[in-house]
Amino acid sequence: MLDEAYNSADDSVKESSRAKFVREDIMSNGWLWAPVVNVWTPRNIDNPGMYGVFDEAGEGLGRIYTTEELEDRLSGGKTERGVRFSKDRTVSFAPLNTIKGGYHEKGTLAQDGAFIGNYEVEGAEALDRVAKEFRSKPYSWVVSNDSNENIQTLSALSRHGILGDDRLDANFDSNGNSRDGYVLSVSGSKLVAEGDALSESK
Repeated sequence: MLDEAYNSADDSVKESSRAKFVREDIMSNGWLWAPVVNVWTPRNIDNPGMYGVFDEAGEGLGRIYTTEELEDRLSGGKTERGVRFSKDRTVSFAPLNTIKGGYHEKGTLAQDGAFIGNYEVEGAEALDRVAKEFRSKPYSWVVSNDSNENIQTLSALSRHGILGDDRLDANFDSNGNSRDGYVLSVSGSKLVAEGDALSESK
């Protein structure tokens, strides 16, 4: 739905009340949450990176995932553009060397591990198209885990429009307490859920 809201070739879709709501209310005043829990490993291990877990039950940060559990689920899966996916596509792992924080050149999001892990290749390509509709380069916020334990976060998209820096922001580091918003597909049109961000772990 996000891609359609910004890039649909059908004017009746692009100018529909739902598309305007996505652009003007959700992206500008709230966050578009991904139904994914990120698990950032410590940087000091042999193969550091970010696991992405599809949060079908809406548990958010209330559930703790272990590396062993996630590696077991990834066993037998496939690798796409450097990112591993489980057979059922519910778990991904992006090595840290495939992830970049900060500004991205337009058209490069579909090569970034965090975007691919959260939104898959099709969704990351859709976000490249969306990012081109903004004046400035897209920007991503990531976790630098210098601790010895995993760090779990949530992901969301928003429009950053401060001081003329109009851009697509991708937050892979949220603790869930930032802003209200909706969970909506990036490249499809199905409304998955709506309301506040998922609960923070205690």
